[in-house]
Amino acid sequence: MKTLLERAKPELKKAIASFKVDYPNTATRLEETLQKNSILSDIPYGVVVDLGSVCRSANIKFDMNFPWGQFEDIQ
Repeated sequence: MKTLLERAKPELKKAIASFKVDYPNTATRLEETLQKNSILSDIPYGVVVDLGSVCRSANIKFDMNFPWGQFEDIQ
């Protein structure tokens, strides 16, 4: 099974890389968590909040009630 980081949409991966320039600790923690998990419901709520921050900083639509929208193969 692919990890969440592997299934992240290309625009999300790009947004994480861009976010990492200004917030390296947060972006690194987000990447590590997405790399360790393959099921979105297994990640802590704080990481979902960080995911929302990354998306907002890149002007990517993000719905806290449906974070699955940022990943491929997950519905």
